[in-house]
Amino acid sequence: MKISRAARCSRLVLAPVLLVGTLLGTAGLAAPAAVAGPSGPSGSWTNTFDEEFNGTALDTSKWMPNWYGEGGVMNDVGTYAANVSEGGGHLTLTLAGPNSGALIGSDVPGGHKVAVGEYVEASVLFPGNGTSIDNWPAWWTSSPNWPAAGEHDIAEGLGSLTVNYHSPSGPHNQGTIPGNWSNAYHTYGVLRAADHADVYWDGQLVKSYPTDDNGQPEQLIFNVGGSGSTGGSQMLVDWVRAWSPGPGGAPAPAPVPATEMHGAIAEHYYDTPGLAALFGPTTTPERTTPDTVGRYNHFTGGDGGSIYWTPNTGAWSVHGAIRGHWESLGWETGPMGYPTTDENTTPDGVGRYNHFTGGDGASVYWTPSTGAWSVHGAIRDRWASMGWELSSLGYPVGDEHAVPGGRRSDFQHGSITYRFSDGAILVG
Repeated sequence: MKISRAARCSRLVLAPVLLVGTLLGTAGLAAPAAVAGPSGPSGSWTNTFDEEFNGTALDTSKWMPNWYGEGGVMNDVGTYAANVSEGGGHLTLTLAGPNSGALIGSDVPGGHKVAVGEYVEASVLFPGNGTSIDNWPAWWTSSPNWPAAGEHDIAEGLGSLTVNYHSPSGPHNQGTIPGNWSNAYHTYGVLRAADHADVYWDGQLVKSYPTDDNGQPEQLIFNVGGSGSTGGSQMLVDWVRAWSPGPGGAPAPAPVPATEMHGAIAEHYYDTPGLAALFGPTTTPERTTPDTVGRYNHFTGGDGGSIYWTPNTGAWSVHGAIRGHWESLGWETGPMGYPTTDENTTPDGVGRYNHFTGGDGASVYWTPSTGAWSVHGAIRDRWASMGWELSSLGYPVGDEHAVPGGRRSDFQHGSITYRFSDGAILVG
């Protein structure tokens, strides 16, 4: 699998995150001492893999020394075993020239693959100066079955040091983590949960994002690349370790108290009559959306409830069958975009609806007899001009779909078609 910079990072969005304490400082060059457990997540853990790089040559029973063969391309350069060395208690990956980089990966019979539920962490020194990272180094996990199995870029140098995620739904770039991350050892780890991933840098949670990969185990990968470099850049790895839930299992995450919500989401939760009673406690901390534009919390109640916020829309709730249909369409990255209203009762008292940002105006409408369906764009505009669900057409009974020469939405008592050739809106 040869992945270019454009393919792996086609939607890089730099979204600064406010961090406190040691994250904004520069650590010394001395590598941290070994620890009994992970520096990131709490709970009971059992160490399942420990590579200290204390030998004099790479252990090829655990690691491949290139990207599936000499010269295999990754991050715009060929990868060669000669650019990988072990000694002095650490691994060294050297970018030897504009087309000659280095990589190790654990996709060998004796290599470790990180499964859902595991946490993996490494102590890495990235080349650069202060907040600037040289070339294209990365510490990441992935699978040959890409992108179905996902890719977690735990720490990736793209001018600055970033966190990114790739999956069947595309790149979900999490952005830069402010701080001086170059020329010093820091720890970088990821916890793969069933429906999300938590990334820890120096023991602090810096990113948490939803995941939609197939959950297959992922190999561990360290590499340095970047076309156009004159060479000489080196990335050092002191150790890499993995942990699985300990005896009795790691404590199951309890629902997060509502007090852990923040800002506009918390205000909407408390200030909207009946919403707190309907939704109950949160099941997630407040997280950044995959497109990095918004923030959200999920909740235990409302048959699946969420509050989503963006700077442009504010905070709004969505739940039940309408939320389920919105999820099936791709959440906020799908054609519906973000919610712009809470769920409301329709004027006829029969149905429920949410409006959304997408498609020049979008909505999901639900009734007990029709279920939940979306309508948007020019078709929605014509339906609205006729009186919405009170019109002769009634409620939507399907999503907008392609027909010869246009797009159509079906309703209880007819249809609306948009014709590509002349932009005509036809009611049938």
